[in-house]
Amino acid sequence: MKQHIQGFGFRTWNDEAGTGQNADFAIDGEVRFKRLSVRLAASGLVIDKVVLTSWTVRCTDRKSGEEVYLNTEVPEGTSWTSEEKALADIGKRVGEQFSREFFLSHFHFTARKVALQLTGLPGEEVAGSLLREIASLRSVLATEVKSLGSERAEFVVDMSGGLADAGQNVQAGILMPLSRKLGRNCLSVASSTPDAVTLSFDPACAAPDMVAKLQTLPPAGLMEAAPSRREAVVHSPELRKRISI
Repeated sequence: MKQHIQGFGFRTWNDEAGTGQNADFAIDGEVRFKRLSVRLAASGLVIDKVVLTSWTVRCTDRKSGEEVYLNTEVPEGTSWTSEEKALADIGKRVGEQFSREFFLSHFHFTARKVALQLTGLPGEEVAGSLLREIASLRSVLATEVKSLGSERAEFVVDMSGGLADAGQNVQAGILMPLSRKLGRNCLSVASSTPDAVTLSFDPACAAPDMVAKLQTLPPAGLMEAAPSRREAVVHSPELRKRISI
């Protein structure tokens, strides 16, 4: 289970280690087994099996105390030849109950204000489209417009993310999703300070086909969402296919 969660890039903590670090979530699991003996009528051989009789998996948000996940349904149709093999397989199954998106959706991000300056824009309409894109992204918790001109725009965004460098946070949380939507890097970091990032617009992205992509495709935030969320919002199979690429 730990290997599964660490595969998301997260760290796991032992509360008894006395490190002074506090975990954000606590996962508790309780399983009970029963050993069964089955005699084969044809050969007289006795086969021992270990079966699962009860299963409880819960996840608690340590900050709020809220129980954000609970599953008591017992997986059926599985048995093991030993308790050791049962424990190994159950640990894997418990880990599979959770995903990276699950933890991120319940995590209490600390907002960080970053002043964004967009330069070289081809018009106020594109500036407005970029504002809508930025506001839709999961890493952007709030957006305040300072100015929205035909060549230049200034926003103040509250961003989540643990990267110390503001330019890296903007690159990972804003520019990468937008580049995936448009198929090219239309914005790039020109300069950055701890509290401000200047973004430069690529003149080639002012072409009509790129502007059409920006304005007609679903927001980059939706394209970055989990498949279940996209399916709940987008009902056209053809459009689902386009935004899942």
